[in-house]
Amino acid sequence: QEVNQNQSDQSGYGDYEQLMKTYNLSKREIEIIQLIINEYESSEIAEKLHLSPLTVKTHRKNIFRKIGVRNLAGLAALLKNFPGTAMPLP
Repeated sequence: QEVNQNQSDQSGYGDYEQLMKTYNLSKREIEIIQLIINEYESSEIAEKLHLSPLTVKTHRKNIFRKIGVRNLAGLAALLKNFPGTAMPLP
């Protein structure tokens, strides 16, 4: 289950473009956020993106640091403020 992307956005990251600019996130970090909010575990993210689990852990740590949150709950709360990036409903 992939996040829908705004077709008018040239970057291909749709509603995540503002998040990228606001927090200086890389394209890879946005990909990881998209997978996190779609309930992928770190090991699944590593496999899907052809990364080592340690690299995914480092990306997650960098995402949290850049955004200024301590955990996934903080990330979820922050994403509610960015249209189109909110956590999916159960």
